[in-house]
Amino acid sequence: METDSAINKQELLAITAKIKKKTTWNQISGRKGRLVLIFIGALLIFFVEFSVGMGVNSLSLIADSFHEINDASAIIIALVIHTV
Repeated sequence: METDSAINKQELLAITAKIKKKTTWNQISGRKGRLVLIFIGALLIFFVEFSVGMGVNSLSLIADSFHEINDASAIIIALVIHTV
């Protein structure tokens, strides 16, 4: 029975290794992937702040949304530097 369980463990490890290669989390787990996720989050915050600011006529929210664009541009610079 020990050989059967050893074979099953090896097969299980091989299957999990294949699954890990296919998941996108392994692709975004590096520095570049994290920067991309942060950039997407910054853009999302920009669109939410800008649309709410326009909806409620709040100049401070609109100004803060453009500040978020500045943060997103800094993230783009970090991505460019990381790839060079």
